[in-house]
Amino acid sequence: MNLDKLLRAMHNNKILVDLKRKGGAAFLSDKTYYDIAYRIHCGGKMNWKNPQTFSEKLNWLKLYDRKPEYHQMVDKYEVRKLVADRIGEEHLTMCYGVWDKFDDIDFDKLPDQFVIKCTHDSGSARVISNKQECDYKGLKKFYDERVRIDFFQYAGREWPYLGVKPRIMIEEYLQNSSGAPLQSNKFFCFNGNPRFVSAEQGLLYDQTFRFDFYDLEYKQAPFYRDDHPRLGEGVCIPQNREAMIEYARRLSQGIHFLRVDLYETGCNRVVFSELTFYPAGGYPLFKPEEWNATLGEWLEID
Repeated sequence: MNLDKLLRAMHNNKILVDLKRKGGAAFLSDKTYYDIAYRIHCGGKMNWKNPQTFSEKLNWLKLYDRKPEYHQMVDKYEVRKLVADRIGEEHLTMCYGVWDKFDDIDFDKLPDQFVIKCTHDSGSARVISNKQECDYKGLKKFYDERVRIDFFQYAGREWPYLGVKPRIMIEEYLQNSSGAPLQSNKFFCFNGNPRFVSAEQGLLYDQTFRFDFYDLEYKQAPFYRDDHPRLGEGVCIPQNREAMIEYARRLSQGIHFLRVDLYETGCNRVVFSELTFYPAGGYPLFKPEEWNATLGEWLEID
């Protein structure tokens, strides 16, 4: 079977998703895997010799930009050391502990509200707003499954996740004056320079999620993505906007592309969230379509 037929079969039968979760695509080289995934997600052929669009360059970086320190940067617990060194430990959440398995956690010693997440993946964070009403059986099932996942395979061969130890960490719950989770401010940094921000409100897993793109002054950007409801004028402009931009700059220095996620609490405290090398898995599609090329021009690669 030639590559085009294989691509059609994987796309039509959603085989690639199943292969990612089970590690069954291990027989493919990384480059072939990215070729297949790019064709499925972006609908075209990956340009390895002369990448132009933002997605093409992100996938080029997946294959050719691999530094050992990237493993620490995606580990939700180990990255705290790097953040403390570059911008100060006062910008870290309070961490109540890190465990190898769910059964080791003593929930009686935790506050009524907290956030639980895996250290080796993305998308596993859950907000516990009242531990007395928590479904611990369901939570255990979820995290028992997550710590068994090889996130390097599951996330589509994103190299920074290779070999990151699966653990569970619990940290403080940050909320605004109404008790809702804080707005996440995600700074897209190109070659160490923040260029725009994605502001996100709500929770993805309970369908309250909304997001949109803005320039660094928090004016709505001329591009968007339509895979989730847009936030529009509902954005909250952080009072520490300039400080956030500076922290994003410090954390992204020396890296071709990095997204730096930050919060601002009600007491004007800037808090670090996480670092991301490949937004949307490396396949973000912006509209209008010409912005995929414009953002690609902003990203300089060797």
